[in-house]
Amino acid sequence: MRDFNTGEVLPSQLRLAHRGVIVTIPVMLDPKEEKVLHIVAVKPTIKTAYMNDYVASDRVLDLDVTHEVKDFHVTSTYADTPFVRIEWKKGEGITSWKDKQTGQELLRADRNHHAFTPVYDVTPATKVVEMTEVRRLMGRNRKGPNAIVSTGLLTSAEIIEQGTLYSMIQLTYEVSGCEHYSLFLTVYADRPRVDVAVRMHKEGAWKPENLYISLPFGDALTTTAQDLWVDKMDALTRLRKDQLPGSLADYTAVGEGAAYISKEQGVVIGMPDTPLIQLGSLEHKYRLLNGDARLEQDPAHLYAWVMNNYWETNFAATLGGFYEFRYYITWGEKFNSPEVSFDMCRGMNAGILAWRQF
Repeated sequence: MRDFNTGEVLPSQLRLAHRGVIVTIPVMLDPKEEKVLHIVAVKPTIKTAYMNDYVASDRVLDLDVTHEVKDFHVTSTYADTPFVRIEWKKGEGITSWKDKQTGQELLRADRNHHAFTPVYDVTPATKVVEMTEVRRLMGRNRKGPNAIVSTGLLTSAEIIEQGTLYSMIQLTYEVSGCEHYSLFLTVYADRPRVDVAVRMHKEGAWKPENLYISLPFGDALTTTAQDLWVDKMDALTRLRKDQLPGSLADYTAVGEGAAYISKEQGVVIGMPDTPLIQLGSLEHKYRLLNGDARLEQDPAHLYAWVMNNYWETNFAATLGGFYEFRYYITWGEKFNSPEVSFDMCRGMNAGILAWRQF
C-alpha cells in the first residue's frame, strides 16, 4: 500500500470479505485532510515451511506460539499486545483487561458481571390481559419483583483474524432470551484501543424484558479517585455530581459515550449504537434519587441498557431479530480531561470515510 502523493509505503492487512477483501491501513489525517492510497501488487512474504505452519489443513489455530519473539499474541484464552492483555475463561467471560503500559487492571474488582457479559431479565405474565398491568406495577424499576434473571456464560472462543496490524477474536455466550450472542473483539498492535462488536439474534417475547451489557471499567463512584463523565447534548456532565437534586440516579441517556477520568488517566467508552446506560442496581428494589445520602454507598456499576420492550417510543414493541451494537474502548494518560476524552469518543464513533476508485 503506497501513498499516491508522497510515495510512502504504508503497512496494511488484508481480510477476506463476502464480496472481495477488506484492506486496513493505519493513517494520520489532519482535519478535512484527504489521502489517496495506491494498492500495489507484491510477492507474498508469508513463511510456508512446514515448521512454521501453525494452522493445519483443518484451519484451526490451537498452538500457543508465545516462544516466538513477538509482542502481539492471540490465543483461544487471551490476547496480548504491547498495550493491553485481555484474558477470558470458559463458563465466565472476560476476566481481565490489563493496561500493559502501567500494569493497572482496568476492570473493577467489585464488578457483578464480567466485561461485555449479557444480563437478561423477563417478568412473567401468564395472560394477555396482564401484559399492561404487569408493566404498570413495575414503576421506576422497569422490571417486576419476580423477574427471572439470566447471566451469559462464555461457551467458546475462536480466532477470526490474526495479522500484524490487528487481530479479531469471537467469544460466544449462552444467555436466555437470545438464540445467539457473540462478541467480536478487535485488538490493535499499534495503539491502546479495542473495538467490540456485540452481535446477537434476539428472541421475541411479549412479556416485559430487558437486556443489559456489563461495562465494568473504572472505579466505584463512592470513591474520589475517578469521575464518570457523559455528554448530555454535548454538555459534559459528571453523573451523580452535576445532576439536579431529586433527579433519577439509575439510568440516563448519553450522546457519544462515557469516560472514567482521574487526574492521572482515563478510560473512554464510545457507544455509537446504544445511548441508554444503567448505573443503579439491576435488582428490583426501592429506587434512590440524586442527592440521597444513601447513594454515597452505591457502587454504581455501569451497564449499557441495549434493549427493553417497556418504552414503545424508543424500542420496537417486539425485540426479536438480528442486531449489532458497537463499542470502542481506549485509555491512557492523555485522557485525564473530559474535553480530550470526548473528542476521542466522537472521533472513534464517526470513523473515517473511505471508498475505492478505478
